[in-house]
Amino acid sequence: MGGTIDKDFSKHSMCNLEMDISEPAARRILSKIRPFRSILVRMETVSREKGSECSQESCYALTQAILNSSHRRILVTQEVECITRTAAIVAEALKDSGKKDRAVVFTGSSTPERFRDSDADLNVGVALGFLQSKVSGVWISLGGLVLPWDRSYRQKDGHFVLRRKSGPIAV
Repeated sequence: MGGTIDKDFSKHSMCNLEMDISEPAARRILSKIRPFRSILVRMETVSREKGSECSQESCYALTQAILNSSHRRILVTQEVECITRTAAIVAEALKDSGKKDRAVVFTGSSTPERFRDSDADLNVGVALGFLQSKVSGVWISLGGLVLPWDRSYRQKDGHFVLRRKSGPIAV
């Protein structure tokens, strides 16, 4: 779905300081960690939006792709600012469709994967590992944590924490 994780310097910019959504970062990350020996991976690009451009059309397209997929374990990379909203839409659609056996993990990064100190490798790796657990539902994986989408809370500093009924707690 794009987002910060897929950003790269624009090839069309004169000073090369502009960022565009490039090829999926997950492809580069998976080539480094090489999980292909033990799991089957299929990649599909549904949308390429940058920043907080999470349109309703792209959420709908993603939801339809997940519902129509024959796969039960799905990793979605997306802009962090939009993750909880999109996860809620997907969770509702899965519930309504009766496809409760699906596991969908949303992840992204605070800096582009192309940057040296990006959290992208960690986030994709943790999400991929969690998908192997065979737990169904919709999850958000960021900062080394995997949280249920409906209990995830993004703090002002950008970190996601587990939310209790009385408010957020650090995990």
